[in-house]
Amino acid sequence: MRALGMQASPRSGVLTCHRRARLVEVLRAKQKRLSTTVTSASSTQEKPKKIPKSPKRVIATPKVLNVFNFARDIASRSDTATEKRASKVKEVGETPEDQDIGPSLFLSSGVACLGAFLFGYHSAVINSPLNDLARDLGFPGDLALKGLTVSIMVAGGVFGGLGIGAVADKYGRQFALGATTIPLMLGSVLSAVAPSSSFMLAGRLIAGVGVGASSGLVPLYLSEVAPPRIRGFLGSVRRFAFVIGCLSAFLLVDPLSGGDVGESPEGWWRGLFWFAALPAALQFAGVISGQCEESPSWLMQQGREKESRRALAKLQNIRGREAVAWQRKAIAASATDNKPSSDTKEKSALASMVDGVVMVFEERSRKQVYIGIGLCLLAAFSGSNTVIYYASSVFSELGLTGSGLLTALVGIPNMAGAVFGLVLTDKWGRRPLLLTSFGVMAGSLAILAAATYSMPTVSQEVPALCEGISGGTGGDLFLSVGSGEQFNYMSSICLDMGVPYAPLAVDAIAPTSGNSISTIAACTMVPIYVCAFSAGAGPVPWLLYNEIFPLRVRARATALCTGLNYAANAVVGSTFLPAVQYVGLSGTYATYAVLCLIGYVFTDILVIETKGRSLEEIELELTGGGTK
Repeated sequence: MRALGMQASPRSGVLTCHRRARLVEVLRAKQKRLSTTVTSASSTQEKPKKIPKSPKRVIATPKVLNVFNFARDIASRSDTATEKRASKVKEVGETPEDQDIGPSLFLSSGVACLGAFLFGYHSAVINSPLNDLARDLGFPGDLALKGLTVSIMVAGGVFGGLGIGAVADKYGRQFALGATTIPLMLGSVLSAVAPSSSFMLAGRLIAGVGVGASSGLVPLYLSEVAPPRIRGFLGSVRRFAFVIGCLSAFLLVDPLSGGDVGESPEGWWRGLFWFAALPAALQFAGVISGQCEESPSWLMQQGREKESRRALAKLQNIRGREAVAWQRKAIAASATDNKPSSDTKEKSALASMVDGVVMVFEERSRKQVYIGIGLCLLAAFSGSNTVIYYASSVFSELGLTGSGLLTALVGIPNMAGAVFGLVLTDKWGRRPLLLTSFGVMAGSLAILAAATYSMPTVSQEVPALCEGISGGTGGDLFLSVGSGEQFNYMSSICLDMGVPYAPLAVDAIAPTSGNSISTIAACTMVPIYVCAFSAGAGPVPWLLYNEIFPLRVRARATALCTGLNYAANAVVGSTFLPAVQYVGLSGTYATYAVLCLIGYVFTDILVIETKGRSLEEIELELTGGGTK
């Protein structure tokens, strides 16, 4: 102000300072109020942040934790643990008893096993009444026609076994099971009403088509519908059905013939064939009435997911999320193995069959097919029936021809082995059972070869062996151990060699008398061999090669193995007696012992364990989509 030339009065200077101080006080008061408001708002916002922290500090104390949240947490943890256990159960097959068994499983399996029963029945039904049948139809002295009547079923079996795979793949397992009953019924009826040998041959041939188809289709169906935990058990049930079919054909002879085959009333044997039509009709009714569920695996292959889940619920009690998980695994396995074909045009039935065989041997499934074929051939070449035929001649030599003795030394071990198979297939595993079976059979045959080294001349052995398969004492009982194809072909060879096809007197095989070593060997090694075969090499290959084949080729590969099994049995049956003529019993049994040893090595090197594993897991491993 001084610079401006102005002079302030003392009064105005005091007022100015006073106003300035007052303004500062007002500003400070406003600032204080603003600070108080901000602090209050800040404290108000911090309180909600502290509320959720309080439960975290005391979450380990149930008294403070909310009861509902605590219960929900426990329930959630329990559900998670249950799902993990259920997932583990479904993967390794440790489901508690009955938890994985659906309401339709045993009924569906029972309907299917009627086919196995008829397989055994038709294999045995012709042998006992053959002479009376030939007498009534006008060819009592025609040995060649007798042999053809016995063995023509094998030709039909090869055709049916090879052809059923394409039908099962295109129309489903359920339809194929129903289709097999038609030739079984028709063949039985034609044989029952046959007025001549031509009708009988036609009936046997047609029945053979059904038998061959059933022998391959039934184990295929059982492997796809059974839970992993009891898949081996159901496979052994199929073996039991075959044995019961053989025994039924044997047990019906006495009631129908009056107990005296050879002097029975005319046409008594027709009842045997009429009876065979009943199980076939029952199986047909079970299939068309829906009592036999379709395979879930086949339904998934066709893209029918909803029907597949329904079948899973009925067969394996798999529902909800577990069913979806099963389907995802099936899709993964299928995606690993299936590749679209470049040729999707419709083809003729013959072309489709040829393409199916080519598909089986493609590189991605070649390993599994070789394992399956190797198992079925080695099991057939184990010489099961040949051991039994030799035992019959030795038993007859000692005058031990009663059915009670044959049941004790052959029938009981056979049934005992089947029981062992029922129990051990799923508990012990396929590999250990096969290894033990082949090993025990090889040892038994080696001992028999050593014991028969000093047997009489070749010309004396053949009549004794043919007597053992002549349809006399226990002939049908022996069929329950091995296969009808071997029996039929050996019967034909006996006829072609001019050996009488009738029970011979004990004197006819007297040259073997006094050989106590061979007798002891037969009475000890034969039961052991029969038990080992019935427990392992008999039923397990049929189960195993249905487990290892990929779904894409499973039906066709099974059909191929079935046809090869029939052919191998025919080779065994037709070469055994000529082999005995050239190298004797000892050399023949030594050969079979070596083949059993090869079976042991083959199993040890190539066969994987499938116990308790789903078919999808096995397929993923063998096709490179999973880990061992």
